[in-house]
Amino acid sequence: MKLHHLLHLTLCLAAATWAHGADAPKFKKVLPETPPGFTLKTLKLLDDPTEPVNLYVYVPDADGLYPCILDIHGGGWKSRQIESDKPMMERLAQRGFVTALVSYRLSTQAPYPAALHDCKAALRALRAHAAEWKIDPERIGCMGGSAGGHLSGLVSMTTGLPEFEGDGPYPEQSSAVKAAIVMAATQDLQAAYMTHPSEGVVLFLGTPEEHPEHYRDASPITHVRKGVPPTIFIEGEKDTVKIGRAEMMDQLKKLKIDTGVHTLKNAPHPFWMSQPWLDETVQIADAFFKKHLGKPKPPAYTTEEAARAKGPDFDLQGEFIGEHEGKRWGVQIWAQGGGQFEAVGYQGGLPGDGWDRDRDNISRTPGRWDADLQKAVFVTENGKLRAEVSASQAEVFDENGTRLFEL
Repeated sequence: MKLHHLLHLTLCLAAATWAHGADAPKFKKVLPETPPGFTLKTLKLLDDPTEPVNLYVYVPDADGLYPCILDIHGGGWKSRQIESDKPMMERLAQRGFVTALVSYRLSTQAPYPAALHDCKAALRALRAHAAEWKIDPERIGCMGGSAGGHLSGLVSMTTGLPEFEGDGPYPEQSSAVKAAIVMAATQDLQAAYMTHPSEGVVLFLGTPEEHPEHYRDASPITHVRKGVPPTIFIEGEKDTVKIGRAEMMDQLKKLKIDTGVHTLKNAPHPFWMSQPWLDETVQIADAFFKKHLGKPKPPAYTTEEAARAKGPDFDLQGEFIGEHEGKRWGVQIWAQGGGQFEAVGYQGGLPGDGWDRDRDNISRTPGRWDADLQKAVFVTENGKLRAEVSASQAEVFDENGTRLFEL
């Protein structure tokens, strides 16, 4: 009798185990493959005796002006994992982005802050080659997982702080990001490692006794302040707790900066490298970056010949400058063909003529040709301002039609 019950119990346990395994997501590694309609470009950013720092960029064949996402790979700051992140960036490229990956210096090559400096150099390079790679330089974000998630958070939180730039190439360009995603990464290195640092952390930062300032300065949470970019977090349900993430979110929320956390069911630590979590990650990233970076735009025709081949819109393309209520404003009108336009407004003047390069002082408004007025018309998203632009004049009206000022 006892043997019968034991056999029955064994069969029940086996059936339950099989059923649980059948319901659980299956781990499926994904290999990189450049998608049709894209070219993978490589740019050497820095020579190094061990391995050069390279920037890999998926450039779409189709013309347009694209938002861009830089990926910062993981690997404990000491291992190269570019190939594992490529499938994610290939899928995001197919959703309307120029995507890029940087092979920053590992901790086995150079300790902190070398990796951060290389990520900043990669962002400056994207802007320096923006025209060649069809990138809108005002719409660049970053993302990364694990050690790359830490660096993505650090790049985001140190946006606009010149002391973190380093002396890499393209110093005339900005390394600012407009939005960031942090995946499975600690954000407070002081709280996590000052007492018991791992070997990998010591290789990256040095010992707490030698370099306590590194543990502070390399913590993204240290640099949270007004004006930092929207930053969200993606984590795996089966991963460990990421120290500093919750506290950093609280600080961002208090500053009214867009943030949030997405927890993927049953996901292990490197969830973005395999299915089914790769597609979930891409879907979250696509929605977030579309919200903050926008969608691809038709090419702006910057030569008279190119514009007139598409229509007469080039006659309206130009720059205007003026003052209203004691503030100086500059506006660039970009012709996009087919009667479509974009107005880019700068508080403080035009680039090179007083604008302070603060991204919060930039506005972008789509416009269209009005055949009755024989002008291009632009209406702000909230409907409170309307601009009418001819080849020689830009007039701005309020929602009641009252003329406010002229540029």
